[in-house]
Amino acid sequence: MKNFGEYIKNYRITNKIEKEEYASKLELSIADYEKIENNETIISKDEQKIICEKLDIKKKFNSKRLIKILDLIFRLGANVMAVATLLLCINGIGTQETMIAMLSVGLILTTFTILPKVDK
Repeated sequence: MKNFGEYIKNYRITNKIEKEEYASKLELSIADYEKIENNETIISKDEQKIICEKLDIKKKFNSKRLIKILDLIFRLGANVMAVATLLLCINGIGTQETMIAMLSVGLILTTFTILPKVDK
């Protein structure tokens, strides 16, 4: 994570926690802790996870990627349902109830694509 230090700093400030408390929990000097907050030291993903556990921070790793994948899946599902319904209508196959059900599922999937948009 490129801005890990920024993240824990914002989390600390939002929750009104002093630097000294976090430095103590991590068994670091305040100066070394500040290097983490200021992104002056490189922290691996494993180290980030350990730091979050020690500081009791609930960090969602790769949440942006998950949201993008879910958005793509729901969009694909909605498009498949729309095309399938259109083909059924053109060929005169299926009952009215079937088509309504398929359109409803497509509509529901479309509403899921209104997830928060994530920047690259």
